[in-house]
Amino acid sequence: MSGKLIKINLPNVRQEVSLGQQWFDKRDELLVNAATFTAINAVNADKIGEMVQKLKKLASKIEKERKQITAPFFAAQKTIKGVVDKEVSPVKAEASRLDGMIGEFARAERIRIAEEEEAREQKRLEAEAEAAEQAAAEAELFGDPKEEDVEVVEVVQPEFVPQKPIIEGVRLSESVGFQVVDEASVPRQFLSVDESKIRAWKKPREKELIEQMKGKSFVQPIGGVVLSIESKVASR
Repeated sequence: MSGKLIKINLPNVRQEVSLGQQWFDKRDELLVNAATFTAINAVNADKIGEMVQKLKKLASKIEKERKQITAPFFAAQKTIKGVVDKEVSPVKAEASRLDGMIGEFARAERIRIAEEEEAREQKRLEAEAEAAEQAAAEAELFGDPKEEDVEVVEVVQPEFVPQKPIIEGVRLSESVGFQVVDEASVPRQFLSVDESKIRAWKKPREKELIEQMKGKSFVQPIGGVVLSIESKVASR
């Protein structure tokens, strides 16, 4: 039988990020100047905006370097995962199928053990009823015995310990599973808000909502949710 081998060529990538002294000098200068802005007003708002632009451009330079270096690694990781996942897929599928079989077997065994316990208990009750019936018949035939002539024999029933199914190679445990069959009946405490649906709802009507919120007669359209106008800062 011929052997199989997974061989993936890894990329030849740069080993270091190179930033000159000029970048560090510029960084220190900008940080010192940025620290002088402690409040914003109509006089310095434009200068603060320019400073934000300079800081972000400086950060983007090293970020660009990082992306150039890590991109080949991410590509290689994706390739490796794709190859390995393809080979492992049938293994996981078969393990999942057998897990399902074991689960069904364990459920059947629990039912069998419960039925055996029920039958044992029923047999015990029948034996007690038969003994009581026999004692009543003897009392009717011979009369009630004197208390001192009665020998009391205490019968101790062995404690029944249900056995769990044991399967070599796996450890079986029990947990509580659930399945939602009627969403309308689920209590509120188990429900959660899907924020992605709110974002999807407001996206096509963003401009319209902003104009409405600027007016005094705006009414919040979603119960329990407060919409507000937020300012976003983007460098030009």
